[in-house]
Amino acid sequence: MPKIGELLKRSRTKAAFAKAVGEVQTELDRHRESLEVKAGRRIEVQSIPVVDYKPSASEHVHHLAQRGTLTLFVSRKGDGWIERVRSAASAGGGKDAELAREIRQRFLNREILPRKQAQELFRSQPVLADLRYGQKPLVSDLFPPPDGGPAVLVLEYNGGPISTDSFSIMEYLQEGVQDRLEGVIVRHTPELTAAEQVALRDIPGTMSDLHIGVSTVAIGTCIWYASAVAAAAVVWMTATADCAGMTLDPRIDDDRIRKIGPLATARELVNARRQILAGRGL
Repeated sequence: MPKIGELLKRSRTKAAFAKAVGEVQTELDRHRESLEVKAGRRIEVQSIPVVDYKPSASEHVHHLAQRGTLTLFVSRKGDGWIERVRSAASAGGGKDAELAREIRQRFLNREILPRKQAQELFRSQPVLADLRYGQKPLVSDLFPPPDGGPAVLVLEYNGGPISTDSFSIMEYLQEGVQDRLEGVIVRHTPELTAAEQVALRDIPGTMSDLHIGVSTVAIGTCIWYASAVAAAAVVWMTATADCAGMTLDPRIDDDRIRKIGPLATARELVNARRQILAGRGL
């Protein structure tokens, strides 16, 4: 959450500052709503596996996960979606492209709900989930969409070493509810220069969360309907490679890496990845 002083520095006019303050207030209201809904619910924690992914198709429009991302899929436990994603991401042979097209069509058929309806849907969910990496929150208030398909969320990933055993979802269950969620993260590692690889390897394991972006989708856009907001992530399958002339793998000059050091290099690579995804509509 940006501090008011930081917002003032970023806002060049009073109108821009007032708008930024309004956005912060909206964030606070949504956070308060989230805490109210979760209060008193039973909490269960489960690990989320990570599957490394190499696409079978060259066109990224057919990829289950875009290069330089950790793409989270969440669905109701036992509905078969997560096993399908894991199998398709591992098997290759075109199965990943087939599943990507199927999920894409589901997203295109979804409708973003008005705020009041989205609030009601959020409040009525028997299970909500927060994704964490170790103790670091990455995204809050995930739940599968009403159409029975998976919720999908994209996190930037700079390609640095991470602990794949450290991802988990914290589930908040209504009283008496036995239903659970399940998920999988599909990792599509970006290409790195030798200097970038060395810089990222020099970061201590205790700071490996620097290699991962924190999602602003569910928190910053529509906390009450994460599954609908995640529909924006369909761009990870529909965007074209020449979007705004952006390259798929940002580069940091070797001299700059030596100048700024490993930590700043990690942050710059995550930010560059975020700009690429933003250029695709994410």
